[in-house]
Amino acid sequence: MSTYDPRLSHFDLDMARGSQGELFVKDLQRMLAEKTGQIEVKTDAWFVHTNRLYIERECLHRDGVWRKSGIDVTKAKLWAFVLGKHPGALIFETEWIRRAMVISASDSPKNLEAKCTYGQNPTRGVYVYVSQIIRARELGLDEHKSRDSVSAG
Repeated sequence: MSTYDPRLSHFDLDMARGSQGELFVKDLQRMLAEKTGQIEVKTDAWFVHTNRLYIERECLHRDGVWRKSGIDVTKAKLWAFVLGKHPGALIFETEWIRRAMVISASDSPKNLEAKCTYGQNPTRGVYVYVSQIIRARELGLDEHKSRDSVSAG
């Protein structure tokens, strides 16, 4: 049973992993260029101050009725959070975010009180921290463990 040891050279493994990463970014570029709706892009300038992301769930329509929106209606596979005017973005699978919302609610019910009241269409949602999204990901995806060590432990 072997595990990844960062003290050792793993150029071949790192190069293969890097190539997979490049393919992922190329897929992102293609999806954005083709406007397929597979990526939902949000801008969250407050993230750099709060370390949390706002996940919209409902929107108040002109008729005064709150309706599902955002994460509750999206068909996108990925959500990209552009960090306002800052040169960066965080991109996660939509399912990771949905699972992280459950973790966020159990960590603190106050996270369910998130809202955005500026503009003509106020929204309500959930605050989610990146650490909660990471906790929500599938454990079997840890690339620093061998398949044997993941299934054994």
